[in-house]
Amino acid sequence: MAACHAGLRRDGVSPQQARNLCHVKGIGRAGDDDPEPFGPIAVDPVQRITEDIARQHASRKPCGNPGERCRFDPFAEHQREVDFLQPRAVEQFQAIGSHRDNQCRREQEAPGPPSQGRVEEERPEGRLPRDCPVHVINCDALHDFAIMALQLARKRRMHQCLEIMAEPESLKADFVEEMDGDVAVLRFTGRLTLPRLDDLPRRLEALERAPGRIDLSAIQRIDTVGAWIVHKLATENQAAIVGLDANGQTLLRQVERSNKPVLMRPEPFNPVLRVLDEVGEATIIAARTMLGLLSFFGAILIGTWSVIRNPRRFRINAVIQRFELVGVKALFIVGLMSFLIGIVIAQQGAVQLRQFGAESLTVNLIGRITTRELGVLMTAIMVAGRSGSAFAAQLGTMKLTEEVDAMRTIGVSPIEALVLPRLLATTFMMPLLGFFSMIVSMIGGGIFCWLSLDLPPLTYIQRLREVIPMTDLWVGLTKAPVFGAIIAISGCFQGMQVKGNAEEVGLRTTSAVVQAIFLVIVLDAFFAVFFTSIGWD
Repeated sequence: MAACHAGLRRDGVSPQQARNLCHVKGIGRAGDDDPEPFGPIAVDPVQRITEDIARQHASRKPCGNPGERCRFDPFAEHQREVDFLQPRAVEQFQAIGSHRDNQCRREQEAPGPPSQGRVEEERPEGRLPRDCPVHVINCDALHDFAIMALQLARKRRMHQCLEIMAEPESLKADFVEEMDGDVAVLRFTGRLTLPRLDDLPRRLEALERAPGRIDLSAIQRIDTVGAWIVHKLATENQAAIVGLDANGQTLLRQVERSNKPVLMRPEPFNPVLRVLDEVGEATIIAARTMLGLLSFFGAILIGTWSVIRNPRRFRINAVIQRFELVGVKALFIVGLMSFLIGIVIAQQGAVQLRQFGAESLTVNLIGRITTRELGVLMTAIMVAGRSGSAFAAQLGTMKLTEEVDAMRTIGVSPIEALVLPRLLATTFMMPLLGFFSMIVSMIGGGIFCWLSLDLPPLTYIQRLREVIPMTDLWVGLTKAPVFGAIIAISGCFQGMQVKGNAEEVGLRTTSAVVQAIFLVIVLDAFFAVFFTSIGWD
């Protein structure tokens, strides 16, 4: 029993299942010291599976109470399952069964009280009473055994069923050499695919006669590796390729275009030509971007006219939400930046004007430069970096996730739903933010003048009213909505150009900020010349 248990444990059987199996396998003559005189049968896993399968099928017969023994012959009714697993184990079991049957007959013929048919209700420790060879069935453990045996047997059966069969000869890649007049023809057959090539490349290298024509009309399939082999063979021997269908010809052309030598080091490039190339490429990109902006502006005009004709399509909730994002949430950063800029302007102006004894003109500098130029310009730069980049990133992500395409599919115009709310919000909020920036900048400059120049706040305010003409305020407020529209159009345009991958979102976001700031500064220069020419200086 100990040997049986140790053999099963080596085979990976759990302790409980090993104990159950050793009890089930209690086969032997009464009075033997070893209940299994022929050794533990279950040492071989395949033999154990065979015996377990037989016992599982034998359990279909009525079985007695737990611990009761019943006699059965598993090989008579379940020969098919046993033969499937291992014929060698069947022979061993049959030999064991025949030997025990002979022992039973000899004991029955011997004088003495017959022992056959006598069944003990309890099994002594490690021994069996003298009796004919019987199979002791532990009915409680039989169910667990049958499941384990069937699982192992099914795994073995599945491995046997999945054995790789010899593939048909017609699928293997092969070729024959023929002569068509004076031209050597190499005719391929089968499938010119990687799994079917076998030693085909080596046999092609050993050809004694260079082919003049390669016939592929008899092949069943060709992949990239097969096309490359054919292309290489045709190139080396200057052979013509015939008999290939349209898909095969397309694949062959792609292989021909890809079959180029790879340089380990790039060829040296003239630095002057490189600079000219980059300048030319940047010029082309700039021209295409300007054309794209004009086209996008035209689409915005069409969408605006469509909304004017159908006011119900105007998305007031989206516009109000953009008012909050573009205007209200930007007040803190715009105010902080403007306050610091006002202090810097006052400090630098006072230092320079002190050389001429004109420190009092610092108020003129602060009032006119913040109202006319820096207040709106710095606000536009902040909005371009904050809101313009957000517009590009939002629309770019929607392009990547195909939300914009889905909107077009259901009949919603992306210009009306996405671009117009952002454009209107930025255009209307820029004058308010610009005016707020002017006031905060003058407050910062006034605090510096109060602390450094001993200029009282009331005097500072009175001087501002004297030196700032209303035309400066109108100049600043006139430029603000134009700057806002440029920022919104640039951000939305770059966002709508995103395609490919997430890296494109980052590149387009950067382009949106740079483009918006560049256009704002260019338009500011244009406005400066224009307002001076009309007398608003």
